[in-house]
Amino acid sequence: MKKVKAVFWLLVILFVALVVYQNLDYFLTKKSLAINLYVAQYHTPELATGVLILGCFLIGFFIAYVISLSERFKARKAVKTMNATVESHLEQISALRQEIEVIKRGEPAANPEPAETSETLQEGA
Repeated sequence: MKKVKAVFWLLVILFVALVVYQNLDYFLTKKSLAINLYVAQYHTPELATGVLILGCFLIGFFIAYVISLSERFKARKAVKTMNATVESHLEQISALRQEIEVIKRGEPAANPEPAETSETLQEGA
């Protein structure tokens, strides 16, 4: 699977490089962006179109990263909670295994607790 993934990304990179190479004139053309806020106007210095496209891509990537941060924190908290639950369950399993060993040897339990039978369950209900 790693080889398939590596080949896939290599093909994507080669495709992007081919598009850029075949349209080099377009990507090297200098353009200026204008922002009109009706109160003030701003014009960027002339930049190559490729730089503008790369800047827009990086800004979008950063925005997506920031939006996904809250989900990452929630997932991390859920994993910690689940790990704590697993640890408590493992402790219960080990205690129950020790009780089983004691019962198998025929020794009385150190802290005998009254076992709930179906009669006591029905009376309590």
